[in-house]
This record gives sequence, C-alpha cells and structure tokens, in this order.
Amino acid sequence: GLITAFVANAPQSEARQSIVKGLFIAHVIGLIVSLMGVLSGTFNTFGWSAVIIYLFLAAGFGYFWFIKPEQA
Repeated sequence: GLITAFVANAPQSEARQSIVKGLFIAHVIGLIVSLMGVLSGTFNTFGWSAVIIYLFLAAGFGYFWFIKPEQA
C-alpha cells in the first residue's frame, strides 16, 4: 500500500511501470491461491470475497499494464 501511495503522483517512468507489473503478478498469484483454497474446501463461503477482491485488483493492474501502460 505504501508503494502505491508514494508513486501515485509520480511522473510516468520505467520504475512506475515495473511496480504495476509486480503488483499485477502478485495479485494474480493471490487470486490463484485463494481460488484453490475455496475450491478445495479450505475456505468457507466467505473465501469467495478474497477471490473477488484479488480478481478486481488483478484486472485493474492488468488494465494499466496491457491496455493503458502510458497512464500507469
């Protein structure tokens, strides 16, 4: 959270784009792990909230990595 807060108003740079890529990868991994936990029965039905949150975050960072990289 601090990383994104510190670079929120920074000008476009390679470092800022690298942060977007890293956060996208981290959220995709979190999505996979939480989905595996829900489907295996480790998490209860509230585990779907983690899946939805990771899906939302991965979609957002994926948008700024693949579709609008100049705005990231």
